[in-house]
Amino acid sequence: MEKFITEPSKATHIRTFIITAALDECRDKEAASAILSVLSRYVDEIPQVEFFLAGRQKPTFHSRVPFEPPRIAMEVFELYDTRRSSVGGDIKLFFRTQLNDIAKIRGGCRPMGDWPSSHEIDVLCEKAAGLFICASTVV
Repeated sequence: MEKFITEPSKATHIRTFIITAALDECRDKEAASAILSVLSRYVDEIPQVEFFLAGRQKPTFHSRVPFEPPRIAMEVFELYDTRRSSVGGDIKLFFRTQLNDIAKIRGGCRPMGDWPSSHEIDVLCEKAAGLFICASTVV
């Protein structure tokens, strides 16, 4: 932490955003706790660095977060509870962009007609059910 984050951050004063994903997936719960503990010790020394910790909402994960306000602004955003209508347009754009790129790359193998059609994209969006992981898997 000191060598790779704290010291360079203090020396350069560059505003930095560090994302740590899937801490809840650590098999060794002590390792996840150790990471959070180290972050809590140094967070005041490096105000130009912001940390974004992403993970599933599990009671064990939240109980290990050692930060206390005002040192941390914590907001829970539950992706699995997001309304389909709010992500539907993004998923449609994702399908349209990705499938059109595939069509360009595979121009010689292109099916007859306009592929993908708007109807085909709508069907894929419906089947994705608002989940990007489904859309990404299809692509």
